[in-house]
Amino acid sequence: MCLSGLASGLHCLKGNRLPEILKSGNYLGITKRSVDYDGILITDTLYNKDNEFPLHSHENLYIAYVIEGSYIESTRHETKRCLPGSVVLHRIDEKHSNSSFACRNRILNAEIQQNWFEKYNINYECIEKNISRNSFQIKLIFSKLYNEYLINDSVTALAFETGILEAFNSVLAADNFISGNRPEWVKKTEEILRFEEPSKLDLTFLANETGVHPAHISRDFRRYFHSSMSEYVRRLKVEKAGEYLNNGKFTLADISYKCGFADQSHFTRIFKKFKGITPQQYQNLLLY
Repeated sequence: MCLSGLASGLHCLKGNRLPEILKSGNYLGITKRSVDYDGILITDTLYNKDNEFPLHSHENLYIAYVIEGSYIESTRHETKRCLPGSVVLHRIDEKHSNSSFACRNRILNAEIQQNWFEKYNINYECIEKNISRNSFQIKLIFSKLYNEYLINDSVTALAFETGILEAFNSVLAADNFISGNRPEWVKKTEEILRFEEPSKLDLTFLANETGVHPAHISRDFRRYFHSSMSEYVRRLKVEKAGEYLNNGKFTLADISYKCGFADQSHFTRIFKKFKGITPQQYQNLLLY
C-alpha cells in the first residue's frame, strides 16, 4: 500500500519505502497543478491531517510557500511549525520530515533548476541569508508570486523570474525609489516594455537588448518604475486598451485580443484592477 497522499506521478514503491531523494517535480502530497516557468518549476500541492512523512530530500533546491494550513517540519538543526505565509527554504542536501498537518493544507513549491543558477551566476546561499534577515520582505514577494500564479497570463513567467531574482538579491530595494536622470538601460527597458509583445519578454531578452545583467535589472527595476515589472507591463496594456476604448471603433473582444489579454474576462479583471471600473463602464462614461 502506498503512503497516503503521494504526489501524482509517484507510484507505489517496492517495499512501500519512500525514496530518500525525490526527483524534480515530485512532492509528498497531492499535486494539484504544476507549471514550468523557464527553470522555475511551480508545484501546487495539497496535504491532509493523516499525512506524515519520514526524512527525505529533493533533487533540486526549492522554496515552499504555505498558502493554507500548518505542519511541523524537522531537520537535523531545528524543528518548527510552518504557518500560512511561511517561506521555507529546502537545500539540495537537506533532509527533512513533516508531521502534524492541519485538516487541510496547501503549499506552493518553487523548485529552481540548477541551470537557472548557472544562467544568472547566482549562489543559493544568498537567499538563505535573505530569508533569515529579510523574512517579512521575502513573505511579501512570495505572496505576490502566489497572486501571479493565480492570474496565470502571458506576464506570469516574467513575474516569477523577476520575483525569484529579487528574493535572491542581498539588498531588497523596494522602497529606495530613484527620480531624476535615468540611465540609458532604464530608458531602453521602458521602450522595450511598451512596444514588444509580452510573450517575448523575459530577463534574458532585456539583458541582451540593454547590455545590463539580468540580476541588476531585477534588483533596480522597482526603484525606477515604482512597481514590479509584471505590474508595469499590465499597466501599459491597460493604457493601450484605454486608447482603443476612446477610439470607439472596437469591440471589447477586439481590444482584448489587440492588447494581449488571455480573453475578455481576463481583460475585464485586469482593467478594473487598475482603473476601478470595468471596460464596459469606462466605455459607457465616454458616451456622456
